[in-house]
Amino acid sequence: MKLYRHFRFIAVPLTVTLASLTMVAGPVSSAEAAPNSYLVAAARASEPVGSVGETFFTSDVYINTQDANVSLAGSPNGRSDFWVDDILKIDVTRPDGTVTSVSFDDSNGCTATTVLTTAPVSLERYLQAGLNEQGMNKLHFTFSDACGGNDGNSPIYLVGDFGLSATLPSLPSMDGGTFVHVHHKPGEGTTICTSGFSISTAETKYMLLAKHCFDGGNPQNTNQYIPGAMPVTITTIDSPRGQNDKHSFATELSCLAGTIACLLPMDNAAPSGDMVAFRPDTATPTDMVRTRAGLLPVLGETTLGALPSGQVICHYGAGSAAEFGSAEQCGTSLGTSAGLGQIKAKGFEGDSGGPVYVYSRDAAGNINGVYALGITIAAGQVCGVFGLNCHPVTQFIPIRSIEADLGARLIEAP
Repeated sequence: MKLYRHFRFIAVPLTVTLASLTMVAGPVSSAEAAPNSYLVAAARASEPVGSVGETFFTSDVYINTQDANVSLAGSPNGRSDFWVDDILKIDVTRPDGTVTSVSFDDSNGCTATTVLTTAPVSLERYLQAGLNEQGMNKLHFTFSDACGGNDGNSPIYLVGDFGLSATLPSLPSMDGGTFVHVHHKPGEGTTICTSGFSISTAETKYMLLAKHCFDGGNPQNTNQYIPGAMPVTITTIDSPRGQNDKHSFATELSCLAGTIACLLPMDNAAPSGDMVAFRPDTATPTDMVRTRAGLLPVLGETTLGALPSGQVICHYGAGSAAEFGSAEQCGTSLGTSAGLGQIKAKGFEGDSGGPVYVYSRDAAGNINGVYALGITIAAGQVCGVFGLNCHPVTQFIPIRSIEADLGARLIEAP
């Protein structure tokens, strides 16, 4: 486990591949083998889990399908059973913006004495048909442990009628908690960060990000380093190491264009000035955010002061996914310092900009959304005298400070 020794560490570039985000190629021709198939995940041998409940695989796949005749199977011919030790979950964002989920538990609620298998299953009820560039179904795959012991999986394939005839240069929507590459000028590399929440003015919708994702490790009490960092391109994270990122949210974005492109804070004391809101090229920022419980609606906002004592608070980020095996890290409030919220939770490079939230539950106790607290900007440790009694801390800019400083409002689910 790696934790930083300095409390005011700013999460900056991380250069590892975190997840495979893929646009599936066009359907096979009649001269090729049918049905069409795509390998979502190669077989992973069973091995001891790092921590109980960990997520050990995530991937986003974007498909179009003419008749929604698509199945999940353990072989490219669609005939073999599949398994994940323990949980396979798919969050599907359909072309009309609706979201649905399906999951498979091959532990039978941790009662099975061996890993069970699932017969090939149709995904037709979860997909929408329509072969066009705006007709994508986005499938977010998550493999996770539930019972401890080992984790692993068989090969997992999508099989059937799906595809897209050409690479789509941009994506139609963007959720909070999306892992992104910020591409800098030639020779200056890329930075891995995580999108926060969507905000809007009367005219425009934006996505929040940490400002140091744009201008590096410079002081964030000023915007003077932004001009020299422009333009940037913001893309999905594809392997290998960002060299083949296929889909962009913003291409050659320049905050020098003004509010048509970005909202920047007034010059103020670091680190609370470490925020930016950018306007994606064609993608529309949504009222949804990624969490360990899946893609959830943002129901509103809250503050640390409004939370009950002991309330569990979570943040979600690319760095934690790579370093700790789970994008979501949770803890309790440590109050505020210099205008920043603090929670007792681990964090890592790449979490920058990611959402900080608390879960909302319905009358039956089921999770039905989140309330926004802010965006992550720093991770580190706080220690007592002589370095004793250390504990991890993640700092975040409160959402209400962001709204006030950028002159915008959180986009909430209806």
